[in-house]
Amino acid sequence: TFSAWAFVSRRIRRLLPALCAMLCGSIVISTRFESWLAEQWRTQSTALVALFSFSNIWFLVDKIDYFSPSNEFNLLLHTWSLSVEEQFYVAFALIAPLISFLVRIQKIRKSHVRALLAVFVLISAIIFIRLTSHPLSPPTGVSIKSFGKILLNPFYGIVSRSWEFGAGILVALGPVVQRKMANTVSGLSLIALFVVMRLWPSSTSGNHWLNLAAVVSAAGICMRRVETKHSDGHSAPNRLFALLVSIGDRSYSLYLWHWPFLVIVSRYSRLDREIQLAIAWTMTAVVADLSYRCIERQFMRTRQVAPYTTRRVLLFSWSSVIGVFLVAWLIFTPLLQSRSGLRNAYVDHGCDPWTQPCPRGPIENGVLLLVGDSHAMAVSEAIYNVANEFNLGVILRAHKWLDPQEISTFSR
Repeated sequence: TFSAWAFVSRRIRRLLPALCAMLCGSIVISTRFESWLAEQWRTQSTALVALFSFSNIWFLVDKIDYFSPSNEFNLLLHTWSLSVEEQFYVAFALIAPLISFLVRIQKIRKSHVRALLAVFVLISAIIFIRLTSHPLSPPTGVSIKSFGKILLNPFYGIVSRSWEFGAGILVALGPVVQRKMANTVSGLSLIALFVVMRLWPSSTSGNHWLNLAAVVSAAGICMRRVETKHSDGHSAPNRLFALLVSIGDRSYSLYLWHWPFLVIVSRYSRLDREIQLAIAWTMTAVVADLSYRCIERQFMRTRQVAPYTTRRVLLFSWSSVIGVFLVAWLIFTPLLQSRSGLRNAYVDHGCDPWTQPCPRGPIENGVLLLVGDSHAMAVSEAIYNVANEFNLGVILRAHKWLDPQEISTFSR
């Protein structure tokens, strides 16, 4: 049997509080470190959209290219995948009771369910592969055609991404396996995935250690399907098994916090990339463990614990993010804007980036830069380095550039 509300309620109690903690933290971090000119508004609006699991549609309709340089500093870019996940499980919660009812009255068998799910996974994977090579034109306006393009988008769309979640459900529906078999399969899968990551063209320039960490987390989740007890009923001790399961338990918090810390460390430090990754992942591991212990595990308790009922969790989580959003959107960011960015200018010392140039540092012949959002910062930094190397005098006035083509043309 399957209860849609019980399924949704359990996901809300476990997932929503940790997500809201990350969204609130990202808004606070944004007001401290990001430019008020465009970035803080973007982070705040994205947090509000991500709260209701629509950030994938937000990024797609807003034509935010996931791989564009400007998104390297987007604190909440990774929430698109969480939105796809929740949209899939909402659909799952609506369909599963019907399937459960048909199985209960013996209209269909469980083997039929697995077969249909396997076909669905195959069709979704074919759509994903096909549209990745031959993408559709961007959606325009409000129409059925645009809605279909959103669903079928190979990166942000729920239909072309459903094969990933369907594969997970197939694993959950499968029988529990013995540990010896699980160790063999996990080891072979780990080797195969690592080989694919090394040979797949889109992964050659990526961070393989990050991909490998995701594989290890997935292994910890799958290990939950392993028989872990001896015939006498006592748990079999295995440190590697316990470590993988522990990582799997914390995988959600690890995913929530990894991108904000990577953005912060890469943006505000001049260290080598390997050192930046080590610092970012250390911070992520510490905060993710605290999030799992203090938030996830506490809110996963049964409904017998009165303070943690689903409705109260929903009300508290939504109100916390909306409250922080309103404070930042209506008070803090406008206050910084009224002060002309005195606290957020990307220069050696404070100045007014709207009315007078900001000295970027003492060099021969002088280089004066007027900077604003992340786009202007990136262009200003590049031009400053060139001017400094060749002893050129430059005065640059760049602010609030939101069109990537304009930035590209100016850079050339």
